[in-house]
Amino acid sequence: MKKTYNEVLKRIKKIIFSRLWPGFFRFRFALYDDERVCIDGNIFPKDDRFLGNTAIKYNDEFLAIWDMKNSFIEDADILASKLVHEMFHAFQHLNGEERWANELAGLNYRYEPRNLSIKIQENRLLKSLHERFDWDEYLRFFALRKLREKHYPQEIDYEARVEVIEGMANFVEFLALKQLDRMKYFNVIEKLKARVVDVCNLIPVRHMCYDVGALLLLVCDENGIPFKQGIGETEKTVYEILSEDLEIGEAEVDEEPAVQKLIRHHERKNVNLIKEFISEKECRVRGKFRVYGFDPMNAVRHGDYLYSKHFIAYINDDDEIKFIKQENVSKLDEHFNILEIYY
Repeated sequence: MKKTYNEVLKRIKKIIFSRLWPGFFRFRFALYDDERVCIDGNIFPKDDRFLGNTAIKYNDEFLAIWDMKNSFIEDADILASKLVHEMFHAFQHLNGEERWANELAGLNYRYEPRNLSIKIQENRLLKSLHERFDWDEYLRFFALRKLREKHYPQEIDYEARVEVIEGMANFVEFLALKQLDRMKYFNVIEKLKARVVDVCNLIPVRHMCYDVGALLLLVCDENGIPFKQGIGETEKTVYEILSEDLEIGEAEVDEEPAVQKLIRHHERKNVNLIKEFISEKECRVRGKFRVYGFDPMNAVRHGDYLYSKHFIAYINDDDEIKFIKQENVSKLDEHFNILEIYY
C-alpha cells in the first residue's frame, strides 16, 4: 500500500489545482483496506472513520480517503484523479458548500415514463453538444429540463443538487486526469458519453447525475460559457446559474417504449431483491430509530423497504450512532424512521 501511496502522491504533486477550479488546492489523502490506513507514507490500524470513498473530518482537517479493498484501482493516474475528486469534496466542506442533495428525499424520486423519456433526450443533446456545439440545441436542452421542472420539481431539484456536488467533483477529476494523461482523459470521456445515452443507465438517477453534471460543465468550459462560482458563495445550482438569463422556448417529447420497459424491469428487480432478502434473513433490530446515514449509490427503495448493499446507520434510544456494516434491508415509516432491520 505504501508503494501505491507514493506513486499516487507523485502524480498528485504534478497537478496544477488552480486550473481545475478557482481557489482549489491539494488536500492530504489516505488509502486504506480492512485493516490498515496509509497517510503520508505511514501505516497504522484502520478505525471506523474510514468508510467508503469520500472526504472525512480527520482530527482538525479534511482528508480525502479511498478504499483499496472494495474499490481497487491499479492505474495510478486514474486513482490519483479519483482522489482529486474526493479532495474537491473536502474543498466543498471547507468552504461551506450548502447545495447538498437530501438523499432521503431522493428515495422518493419518481421513475415515470414521461420524466425519463425527456431526460434521455436531454442526455442525447448533451452528448451532441460536446461533439459539436450549437446554441439552438443548447437552448433546447434547457427547454427540456424546464419542462421536467414544471412537472417534476422535486426530481429536478434532487438532480441539480447531485450535479453540483458530484458533477463538479467529476469535472475536476476529469481535468486532473487530462493533466496527467490526455489519452486516458479522452478515453474516459468517450465512455462517459456512451453511458449517458444508454437508456439502461437512467436508473438509478443518482449515478447518472455524476456523468450529466460533469458533461454539462465540460460543454460550458469548452465553449466559453461561464459557470465557476466560488464554492460557498451561492445557493443556486449550476442548472439555475446557467438557465436564469436564457430565452427558453417550449418543448415536448413522446414517451419512449425502451424507457417504459426499463421502469417495469427496475420495479420487478427491486421487489424480488427485497422479498428474497427478507425471506432469507432475520429481523435483528426493532423499534423506531432515525436514519443517520446510508450509501445512496448502493441503496434501493421499494415501498416501505430500503435495501442497503454496504451499511446503514441509525440513532438508537440512547442517542448513540449505530452502524450495521453489511448488506441489509430496513423497513421505514412515512417519515423515514427505521422500524425494522433485516440482516
